[in-house]
Amino acid sequence: MDELDADVARDRAAHVKKPLEPEERNPKQKGTRVSTMDPDSGYMFREGKQQGFFYLEQCTVDGGHNIITDVHVSAGKVRDNIPYHLRLNGQWERFGFAVEAVGLDAGCFTPAMCKVLVERELYGVMPY
Repeated sequence: MDELDADVARDRAAHVKKPLEPEERNPKQKGTRVSTMDPDSGYMFREGKQQGFFYLEQCTVDGGHNIITDVHVSAGKVRDNIPYHLRLNGQWERFGFAVEAVGLDAGCFTPAMCKVLVERELYGVMPY
């Protein structure tokens, strides 16, 4: 996000616009629920899904051969987009895949993730 903020500041300066007000990063969460049985899990509530303490699993699949090439498990309190680009880097480094397109879930639809896709010249498909 710092890199994205710096890009925006440079662009605004180049177009003689005043800087944007800084936004608070990671604001304090109110009413955070912590499991007494498994404090590493995260409480998840999403419309149409069961509420409770969960872990999230992100899978990377080679679409040409339908082979799972990477699995990452995180607490339910970690946003989907946080680990994704790091996992993608690992795929390139480990397997040398020539990635052209990626399918992502709605949790990855963020300005930072869109910037990663543009920089790497990847075709991204995301709901929304």
